[in-house]
Amino acid sequence: MESFLTLVDNAIAAAENLRQRLTGQRGAGMAPSAEQTVRNLKTLRATAETGRLPRPSRGEVPSEAGLALSRFIAEWTDDKELLSRVDEVELYYRTRF
Repeated sequence: MESFLTLVDNAIAAAENLRQRLTGQRGAGMAPSAEQTVRNLKTLRATAETGRLPRPSRGEVPSEAGLALSRFIAEWTDDKELLSRVDEVELYYRTRF
């Protein structure tokens, strides 16, 4: 569980970093999407931490099920750091969580 939470924390940090870079710049129109991503990731972390996130490793959801984070984020940004961190969360969730 700690590894998953660490990956989520890394994704949160990347989203917060992007939000800060976007605020007050030409990309300010994307700042609300970055803020929503931060909120979504924090909710994901809290849900996992309390044990309420379904676990593929226990058969609670199909092993091919993902969190759809990458798809949501890729709709509004191509920031490599954030997408990379979210891909790590998705992969861990599908294969080890």
